[in-house]
Amino acid sequence: MGTAVPAGGISITLWEDREKLIAAQESGFMQEQIKKFAAMLIGTPDIEALEVLVQDL
Repeated sequence: MGTAVPAGGISITLWEDREKLIAAQESGFMQEQIKKFAAMLIGTPDIEALEVLVQDL
């Protein structure tokens, strides 16, 4: 016995800085990329922005 649970997925995009992220959102670039995968999506994707910190060793 089992249940059909939809699998999740993650797409990661790294931007050089916050301004470039905002520009991609405002220009419609991100929405265009999401549309390319619309047929594989069950619903509207959640978009989350996180900061990546880098430390030189």
